[in-house]
Amino acid sequence: MINMEKYEVIEPERQTHEFVIDKKVVNRLTSIFSSIQGDKYNKKSNKGKINIKNYINYRLDKSQTKFFDKVKQLQGGTIIILVDGSGTMRFDNRMAKCRNLVSSLYASLEKSTNIDFKVYVYGGSFTNRHIMAIKEIKNLDECKYLTHDAYYNGSTPTHYATDYVLEQNKDIIGKKMLITITDGIPEVWQNNKRFNDPEINEKTKQSYVKAENMGFNIFGISIDIREQHKENFKKIFRQKYVNIVELEQMKTRMVRKIEEFTKTLE
Repeated sequence: MINMEKYEVIEPERQTHEFVIDKKVVNRLTSIFSSIQGDKYNKKSNKGKINIKNYINYRLDKSQTKFFDKVKQLQGGTIIILVDGSGTMRFDNRMAKCRNLVSSLYASLEKSTNIDFKVYVYGGSFTNRHIMAIKEIKNLDECKYLTHDAYYNGSTPTHYATDYVLEQNKDIIGKKMLITITDGIPEVWQNNKRFNDPEINEKTKQSYVKAENMGFNIFGISIDIREQHKENFKKIFRQKYVNIVELEQMKTRMVRKIEEFTKTLE
């Protein structure tokens, strides 16, 4: 039986950094999101308002039994992105790339009324394994806070962060997706000693099992992790996972995954 640790959630003051909106990403995502603006459309049905053209086809071909129009409302959805804010995310402009991508996502949603978008950045303490620092990025302007934390930037307590996000969003109705971006295996630190044992991997896996049981479509993106950790990531994200080496791949994979999710809302 897995012992689920209790943890303290804090929101320390964060440094701010500039971000650059990628117009190509914005144009692509705006096009994708425009298909689910909440517009109504007609769908063939066995009841509703009679469609004359369909009724004529029915008279000619008795197998065509659906000659009514039923007004359908396009569904909305929720996209949540969980970003690793540990210290290693400052290397190779990893966090800057995440910040630019998230800001582009927010910019593309300015005219969309049917997508709820949430972003969280998290990290942990070097000295206390029971502390998790997490910040919700609530809008485009707040993307400047999407940084690795100046103090609580030691560990990668992905299991804590995932559990926290699930608790905060447990009442979401409709289709939903949780994307996690990280460059390290789940871990905690205590008095500058690292713990990344199999039990923590299992706790993290159970967090994503819980997410799927809550109806989330999950997907993990790892950034250039070591070969020996890839199997663990596959287990944690239940095979719904990709490792990227070139940071430009993150943008491609993210947009593709969001497009796939958006198609399920039509």
